[in-house]
Amino acid sequence: RESERCKVYEPFTGAGILLVSALRQLRDALPLDWSDVQRHAFLTERLTGDEIDEFACEVAKLSLILADYPNHNGWDIGQADLFDGSRLTDRIDSDTFVLCNPPFEVFALADRQTDLAQRDLSKPVAVLQAVLDAKPAGLGFVLPAAFAVERQYLKIRQRLEEDFGTVEIVEVPDGVFNASSTAAALLIARDRRPADAERRIVLRSSEVTQRDRIPFLRAGVITRSREQVRWVPEAPSGDLWIPALQELWTYLQDHPRLDASLKMHRGVEWILDQSQTWRDTPAEGFRRGLHSARGRLQYADQPAVWLDCRPENSRFGGLGFDWSATKILLNAARISRGPWRLAASLDEAGLVASQQFIGAWPRQPMSRAELLSITALLNGPVANAFAAIFTSGKGLRLGTLGRLPLPQAWAPELPELVEGYLAELNRNEVLLRPGRLESMLVEIDAAGLRSYDLPRRLERDLLAWFEGARRPVPHPFPGWGDLTAAQGLSLSEMLEGRGARHAGNWVGQLFRPLPVEEAEDLQAWAG
Repeated sequence: RESERCKVYEPFTGAGILLVSALRQLRDALPLDWSDVQRHAFLTERLTGDEIDEFACEVAKLSLILADYPNHNGWDIGQADLFDGSRLTDRIDSDTFVLCNPPFEVFALADRQTDLAQRDLSKPVAVLQAVLDAKPAGLGFVLPAAFAVERQYLKIRQRLEEDFGTVEIVEVPDGVFNASSTAAALLIARDRRPADAERRIVLRSSEVTQRDRIPFLRAGVITRSREQVRWVPEAPSGDLWIPALQELWTYLQDHPRLDASLKMHRGVEWILDQSQTWRDTPAEGFRRGLHSARGRLQYADQPAVWLDCRPENSRFGGLGFDWSATKILLNAARISRGPWRLAASLDEAGLVASQQFIGAWPRQPMSRAELLSITALLNGPVANAFAAIFTSGKGLRLGTLGRLPLPQAWAPELPELVEGYLAELNRNEVLLRPGRLESMLVEIDAAGLRSYDLPRRLERDLLAWFEGARRPVPHPFPGWGDLTAAQGLSLSEMLEGRGARHAGNWVGQLFRPLPVEEAEDLQAWAG
C-alpha cells in the first residue's frame, strides 16, 4: 500500500513497541529527499495509539521520541478506556492498519455491561470483532495460541476469510512476550477484498519452535512456513491454518480412527485439595493408582500410590469407570513443549488414575498383543506429531486424540518387539547396556511406520519434524540415525541395511572398470 495513504493505529498501546516498529518501517519507505521536519510531520499524522494507563501513555510517547530522534514530541497517544464507548472504532478507517496486543483474559463480572463486552466475553475476541466491523485496510494481532484451530474462534476466522485476500498466522512458543509466559498466535491480514473481487485467498502458516525463540526475537527468524492459495467458498470455512505435515494427514484421512477402537475418559477428580487425595500407604476407601503425571516416560511403569476413591470426595463420575480392567494410560496434559507430547503405557494392574491421566479402554475385547500395538503407536512419531499439531495449549483434548488415524493393517512383529523392549526395560540395566534399548525402540518405530505403509517422502518428512527434540523415554535416544545418509529409504529399509550401498564411494563400487583384457578387446573391435 502507498505510504502516503497508510495509517497505523495501536489500541492498548502499552509501551508502544508495535508503533515504534511501524515508525521504522514507514520512515524507510519515505522519499529520500524529505527533510527530518517533513518526515516527522508525516509520521505524527499517521501513527496513533490509545492506552488507559496514564504512565504507559507517557512511556509510549517517549519510545516514539527516542525512535524519531532528534525530532521533538507531537505523538498522538490518547488516554482512554477502549472497552467502553466507540473510541476504538472511531479511530479506524479504510486506510488504517491496526496493530494490537489485546488483554487475553475474559471480562470481569463488573465490566460485562460495556460496549465491547456485549460482543463476546473474551476480550481478544471482542476487540477483534470491533476492529473488523470498522473495516480496516489490514491488521496485525497477538492472540491466544488456540486462535488457529479452536472452534470458539471459528466465526472470527470466517470473517477474515471473507474480508481479506492474504492471511498469515504465526505460532510462537511460550516465553516470547515478557508480560506473559503462554504461547500465542500472530495474525496478519491484509489486501482487503472488494465485494466484486475474485474470492481467492492466500494462506500462510508459520511456526517458531522453542529452539528458534531467540533468533525470532532478534531477527524475526521463522522455523518453517507453508503457503496455500485456494478459492473461498460461498460459506467461508474458517480453515485458515495449514497444519504441519498436511500431506501426511491428507494421506491418512480415510484410515480408521482411535476412538473407533478405544473409549477414552479423564481420570478421577476431587472436591478436596490435591494434597489430601493420595497417600503413600493403604487406607480405607483408598485404591492403588497414579496421581501425578509429572516426569512421565513412554512405556515405563510409574510408582503407584493410594488414591482417595470415596464417592463423597469425587466429582464428575470418574470413579464409575472400570479401572480394574486392562487399559492404556496416557498423560492428559502435554509432557513437553516440543513435538513429543504423549507417554502411554499398558496397565494390567487395575490402577486408578487421577485427572492428570487419560484412561483408554477397548470398545471390543482385545488381546494383549493388540493393546501393545496401540500403545506403541501412541508413543510413536505419528501420534505425537498429531497431538502436537492439532492440540493447542497444554491440555490434550479427548476429541482430538480420538481422531488419531490408525493403520489399515498392522505389522505382525510389532507386539513382539514391544514385549522385548518392556522386558529389557524391566531388567534395570539401562546404564549397563548402552545402545540396546535405543536400537530396540527404533525397531518398534520402524514397525509402527511400516503399519501405516506411508510413502517414503511423507515418512521422511515426519521423522525430520522431530529433529533435535528430546524424547521422554527412560534412556538416551539420539534419534533414528542419519536420515540424510540414505535418501529415499524408509526407516525399515535403513534397518535392513539397504542404505549400506550408499556409503563411501558407491559410484565406484557400482560402476567398476572393465578388466584390462576386455577393455583392449572392446577397443580393437571398435577399431
